Amino acid sequence: MKTKMRYFMLLLSITGTAFTLQAQYGVIQGDLTGSTTVLHTTKSVGIGTNSPAKQLHLNRNVLVSPDGAINTTIRLQSKLGFGTQPSIWDITSSSGGGFTIGNEVSGISNTRIFVRGDGFVGIGTTAPPGKLTVADATNSSLFVKNLAVGASLQLAVARNNGAWSSLANPGDVVIGPKGGKSVDLILSAQNSNNGAIRFASGPINSDKELMTILPNGNVGVGMNTPFVKMVVADDVNPSIHVTAPSAGANLQLSVATCSWCFSSLATKGDVVIGAKHGQSEDVIISAQSSRHGSIRFQTMAPGAVNGNVDKTERVTITGKGRVGIGIKNPFAGLHLKSGENWGTPLWIDASHSSGGKVWSIQATTNAHYLGGGRLVIKEEGVVDMVTITGGTVRKFSVNGLITAQEVKVNMTSFPDYVFDEDYYLRPLPEVAAYIDEHHHLPDIPSAETVEADGIGLGELNKLLLQKVEELTLYMIEQQKEIDGLKAQLEQ
Repeated sequence: MKTKMRYFMLLLSITGTAFTLQAQYGVIQGDLTGSTTVLHTTKSVGIGTNSPAKQLHLNRNVLVSPDGAINTTIRLQSKLGFGTQPSIWDITSSSGGGFTIGNEVSGISNTRIFVRGDGFVGIGTTAPPGKLTVADATNSSLFVKNLAVGASLQLAVARNNGAWSSLANPGDVVIGPKGGKSVDLILSAQNSNNGAIRFASGPINSDKELMTILPNGNVGVGMNTPFVKMVVADDVNPSIHVTAPSAGANLQLSVATCSWCFSSLATKGDVVIGAKHGQSEDVIISAQSSRHGSIRFQTMAPGAVNGNVDKTERVTITGKGRVGIGIKNPFAGLHLKSGENWGTPLWIDASHSSGGKVWSIQATTNAHYLGGGRLVIKEEGVVDMVTITGGTVRKFSVNGLITAQEVKVNMTSFPDYVFDEDYYLRPLPEVAAYIDEHHHLPDIPSAETVEADGIGLGELNKLLLQKVEELTLYMIEQQKEIDGLKAQLEQ
């Protein structure tokens, strides 16, 4: 078997301290002092290997390396660097399958970028805990900029007060648009996979989810599964606080988890709404008046099961200012309605340690009661102002003084019958005998009867007028006798 030999020409030329080595596929130029070397070729070049896989392939094997080094280094050097120092950058492979990029300043090497064999990248650190770690002893920052729109995003850790943000304190993480035309900061999850945006805080591996935004827009504070648009949950004292610093006023919406929580009147489970501290005074609840909106207060009916369905409207304030208690469509300025058979929609309690009274308005199926029975208006129109036991039913009874400018009594009969020809006018001797026996006028009730049963105002006036008319007839008869006697004396 014959071996085919291949020959090529190698030309070396030296001019002063410079040299040129020219081969078939490339040229090497340099200086005899070793200050410069230039290599150009149309083929791959291997240093430490005779089978280069790339155009430039450096391979340093610890087993064959004459200087005993483990890592392979490529150095990039320029005369122009930091101040009077040259610019020296090294790319060095590591035994772990990664590499480092660093520079040398005043003879001191500094690792700037570290790429681990598993793909973890560290900028400013050789021990990255995540895929990308940026570390700096001053103010660590990651900057993303879109040159087309002139907007930037910055993720930074503040070292001191005011770093990266006028509000920052040492150790704060600052995320936000930075300079340029940046305006809004948008956090977006993958909605096609029902992704949520979650905010958490706490110790490592035991942090707590503080706020959650679900794909449907529901927001939970202290709850990671909010079932409505906004849920605030807390096992201690859940509360929403709205404050106006310029006015020094606050509004608080809370759920008491103990007695006296948020209010001296609160018990466990109470919902407390009100002005809180500062200069807060009035609480104003306003509905849309232009659309005649009403303000409605509801509670669950006794024995109700479904809180969304079995609610009963307790108080309503309509857009016209009408107030309904127990009714949602009041037709008066104040409309009270009780759903019970014996209802007390209005109760006025003026009782106290030294006495006082309780007044109420009650309604039954056949009567209305005011003041615990002091005034009773019955269905048939009977009005009682005192408690009556026994006796006849009185349309209006007052156990006391009545003062009035005028009282009008309607009557069905009046004593004009005294002047009828068939009216029996008792002779005076008969009247005198009746008085001697009964001690009161005929047809007039006795004092005992009036004191026991009372007497009607109209009846009393009728009897008095009857007696006045009888007295008039007696006087007329007596005048006739006088006139007769006078005529006899004149004869």
